Amino acid sequence: MSGVLLLPLLLALTFRPAAAAPDGGTDWELESSTPVSPGAPASGPSSDEGAYSGSERIKFNERMRQGLLDQLCKGLGLRLDRTVVLSGAGSAGADIERRLAVLPDNSIALVDRQALSVNLAHTEQDLGGGVSGGVWVSLGLNGASWVVRPLRTFNSCSQLARLLNAADVRTVVPVTPKRLAKMEPGELWKLPATIVIEAGQSLGVALGPHGGASLSLGLGQRGTAMMTVYRLGPKMIRFRLRLDHARFRDASGQVVASIPAVHLFAQPAGALKGLLDNAVAGELARYLAATFGVFSQSSDGEQLVLEFILDPTRPRDMERLSAILRGDFLSLAGMARQMAGLRMTPSRVQKVYAELKAVDEARLGLKARLPAVDLYHDRSHSVHLKVPVLFEQNVSAVTADDEIILRDRQGGRFRLFRADKTSSEAFGDVPFVGQYSKHSLQRSAQAFVYTGRDGRTGPPQAVYIQQEAFARQSAYDVRRMGEDINAIMRLAGSRGGRANPRLEIPLGRLLPLPESSFGSQEAFPNYRDGGFSLTVVLTQRAVADILKAPADLVVRCFANSLGSWDARLMDWMLKHGKIGRRGGLRFDRSALEGEHRFGDDAAGRADLLAYQAESIVRAIAAARRCPTPQKQARAFVDLLSGRDGAGVAFNDMLRVLIQLVDPLDITADLSINVNKGMKGERDVHEHVLLKRGRPDNPLLKQAGAAKNLFAQPSDLLD
Repeated sequence: MSGVLLLPLLLALTFRPAAAAPDGGTDWELESSTPVSPGAPASGPSSDEGAYSGSERIKFNERMRQGLLDQLCKGLGLRLDRTVVLSGAGSAGADIERRLAVLPDNSIALVDRQALSVNLAHTEQDLGGGVSGGVWVSLGLNGASWVVRPLRTFNSCSQLARLLNAADVRTVVPVTPKRLAKMEPGELWKLPATIVIEAGQSLGVALGPHGGASLSLGLGQRGTAMMTVYRLGPKMIRFRLRLDHARFRDASGQVVASIPAVHLFAQPAGALKGLLDNAVAGELARYLAATFGVFSQSSDGEQLVLEFILDPTRPRDMERLSAILRGDFLSLAGMARQMAGLRMTPSRVQKVYAELKAVDEARLGLKARLPAVDLYHDRSHSVHLKVPVLFEQNVSAVTADDEIILRDRQGGRFRLFRADKTSSEAFGDVPFVGQYSKHSLQRSAQAFVYTGRDGRTGPPQAVYIQQEAFARQSAYDVRRMGEDINAIMRLAGSRGGRANPRLEIPLGRLLPLPESSFGSQEAFPNYRDGGFSLTVVLTQRAVADILKAPADLVVRCFANSLGSWDARLMDWMLKHGKIGRRGGLRFDRSALEGEHRFGDDAAGRADLLAYQAESIVRAIAAARRCPTPQKQARAFVDLLSGRDGAGVAFNDMLRVLIQLVDPLDITADLSINVNKGMKGERDVHEHVLLKRGRPDNPLLKQAGAAKNLFAQPSDLLD
């Protein structure tokens, strides 16, 4: 057979056509779902892709709501906080709080929290003349009781009478089988205990009468033990025991300046303080302070989770569970002390886990569900800026890797790598109410591999998660969020050529523009709140296709991912230059300088684009040469997150890489939630999947379950 006939056949085998969509326009499918009832446990999207990113969605939404004016009475509460100084050797305190909070489905929950703390510290102060500082050593013990109850309403102000009802305050104790059986769906009980042993040094400098700067360096160990009981449904209660041991190092620097009026509250007999309680004074102090801070922390540790599912309609189950909860109040602090021990090691942690698993399985008469141990490492850096009344911004970056060892009959282990970048901006901070306008964006590059009990490790899969949320933003800006997603998806499988419109989300149908907005950008109305949550999975075949892509194809895909101005410049460079074997793009600079249509800075911009293209090629080649799947997964996260130094990261990098794969080797999950707050305009709550014609991915489901089991617990959900 001639080469002319072989070429079409090879292309057909390599890139399989997607199955025809019934509507003839898109490969995305609308998932039909029933509305979540207020106060029910938030299950999230039912797809494996959506479930994988479930923990990221919950924490992102919680951070988005912090300080936000989303419901007028949300966050209102009662608080009693008292601290006693222990003769210069530390302090002891009690904190009792009762407040209203917003759950992920926008319904209201009532939170009752009681906490006790003891902090013993010794500080050597040896500075003077306006400079404070010293070396300190501290030991802290903190315990708490949380009860979170869904109120099955979306109106926070309608619950003010219940908030003020002291007879309705609830604690975890006393634990009885009857109280456990009466828990409502979505109700959560938490008993956390934490012991921290820390040492460090600090330096502070006064900057006038109303400001100062500080620098702090510390290291220590932290042990946490937490029991949670969560009512999942009529016949399901979930009991979890979490143990966490961490060795941490942190550094921070901060500058604080406050408006002079706030110091009225610091006067012992101040007139205003006589009229206002400490909570009001504290809120105004926070509101009037301008801050700039830089923070960094690294942690290495081990985490254990035991999980059991019980039936609340079976008295025997509730009797056994209440016995464990009653008997473990004192042992909870003991477990935290043991996990904070200086001699704790990963092997010792696994021994502790095996002992606890055997004891709790015997006491409950059940086998633990999803038994696992997590050995983790994470690094975080953040910057915070706040201008009173006007503006607040937070930017953070996190890198982490987890080795999750499964302790069930299947066994094996997952190795997961992650790099995140998060930013948020808020405008218009109103005291006691919240921020008027806010925008948050989080992007996460992840990859994982699975090693079976036989010791064999499979090739990596990769996951990209993009979440964007807003409060009181223009409909134009909200629509732009959807267009940014389409800028990625339409390029899937294009290999540097024409886009594939079948992989675009149908924004015209899912998020139609309001009729009044056609015309100028200023005509767009403001939407109240909402956001987009996208999860894209690159299967093992997709990652393999990316890693074996030739240099010239990668460079052309990079050119195809650029905006219109850079794309025209890159097109000229490709036509008048040459791509080297390692991705270097050589072109005639003098000829480019004669092309006045590109402007005076064309040569400098061209050099940058050529450098970025070559850096991507080099990073792909470096990942391809990695000797193990684990190192390949880590290198792929570095590539996708821009940590390889190319200056192209997250969605910009994904627009390049997604062109190199077969579209049938990509699956995705997208949730769109937009509360317009406009009369006559329908709110948007849609969930669409890119799954048609693509095989199931059981490894993704298992990795997601393992990852979410060890995710940082939510305050309101478990």
